[in-house]
Amino acid sequence: MADTTQELATELVLCARYGELEDLQALVAQAGIAVRDAALCRAQDGGPTPLHMAAANGHVAVLSYLLAGIHGPEDANVTNDEGSTPLHWAALNGHAAAVEALLARGARATLKNKAGKSAVTVAAQADHVDVMDLLLKSYDPDEEEDGGDEELPAGASVRVEDEDADADAGDEGEASGASLQR
Repeated sequence: MADTTQELATELVLCARYGELEDLQALVAQAGIAVRDAALCRAQDGGPTPLHMAAANGHVAVLSYLLAGIHGPEDANVTNDEGSTPLHWAALNGHAAAVEALLARGARATLKNKAGKSAVTVAAQADHVDVMDLLLKSYDPDEEEDGGDEELPAGASVRVEDEDADADAGDEGEASGASLQR
């Protein structure tokens, strides 16, 4: 077990990064911390959380374990120092199953990081069309989110189905135990 809370946080982040679910669960149990605290801890100030690392690497079993312990959308949308959420990282790397798991827990596809990019945008820029499709289907474009000014990424298209013909409308265009830093 880790000697300090910083070492524990580092070990939790690394377990999530490498998909080591059993080791992660053992660390949580040994430290006597809530899964939520493990999911949201940081090995360094402003750095990625275990949620970010599991999402970025497509470790759905680890991600599901962590997501089961969070409190909802505010936790699912945790940001790093660049303003990116776990959904940004899963979208960037094309991990559709991770994207689905995050969306199911309230992750928002239109949240923008400090570079002004949403998960939809990073998926499009990385040419992950399947992930972009999941993200575009996850929200109602008529709802106001972040000012409601999110545009479709360049090259994105929306499929409109008509009874007689299909037409593309594409536009380019907290528990007791150790306390961990969040």
